[in-house]
Amino acid sequence: MARKFESVKDINDGKDLWKISVKIREKWSNSKDGKQSIELLVVDDKGDDISVFIPHEVIQNSEKLIELTVNNTYTMQNFQVSKNDDLYKASHHVYKLRFNGGTIVKDVNVHKIADPVTNCKPFIQIANLDFREDLLYDVIGLVDQVGYSQPNPGNRKVQVNLTLKDLSNTPIACTLWENYAHKFFNVQDQAKGDPIIVFMKYAKIKKEGKWPLTISNTWSTTKLFINEDVPEIVEFKKSLLAGIENGTVDRFAETPTQMMSQSYGSSQYTPQQAFTNNAELITLGKMVQLPM
Repeated sequence: MARKFESVKDINDGKDLWKISVKIREKWSNSKDGKQSIELLVVDDKGDDISVFIPHEVIQNSEKLIELTVNNTYTMQNFQVSKNDDLYKASHHVYKLRFNGGTIVKDVNVHKIADPVTNCKPFIQIANLDFREDLLYDVIGLVDQVGYSQPNPGNRKVQVNLTLKDLSNTPIACTLWENYAHKFFNVQDQAKGDPIIVFMKYAKIKKEGKWPLTISNTWSTTKLFINEDVPEIVEFKKSLLAGIENGTVDRFAETPTQMMSQSYGSSQYTPQQAFTNNAELITLGKMVQLPM
């Protein structure tokens, strides 16, 4: 008799012979030391998700491993189950799955599983520290200010520091690094007075310490959309304009130049950061020659 399907939320490390019907929500390919691995985020028909890791040896040795495509549904069974101890977790599930030689994947697009609903983290919850630093969150906001920017590699990594506001008018600092920053610079150049809306999937949030409370990207897991025609941005823009009309949302700066000028008058940095951001690097030899 065929085994029954089980719910993702019930998965634990008490056994490995789980059988689930899931949709692939996200897929990441990684390469380290010339060895490829794959990470998946899968979701079942109840909306519960879990992370899946496919190691290099399974990819290399499994001729039966069918093509795994985002938004396709599959039957998956038989895994190694372990605690979800990733440094930054795309799934909030306590456990994660790992493919092994006995894992079976079949039944492509047999199951009817709706697309999962995006639940963006409200900025007021972030401001109130209602989050975990080891979990990744979806966030969306309007660029209210543009602060320190490093568009080219140099003494500092490529970066742009922003202040975002969501529909509650709550401001949160956001730093985009490397390729994510480059993407912002490209959109900023083309904005021509339009508001800039940033939507991040799987963003990390760090509590205030040396730097202010900040949203930022991971090095590879985060997915960044800026002023793109995706449902989350389309809906946010509609709500934003409606909020401006009825007075519940502050009016945005009219041009990128105005956003830049605002940032100098109302910096998101602490006094210590503002000092170091404007500091000039000089040699020790020049320093001793400075007038007293």
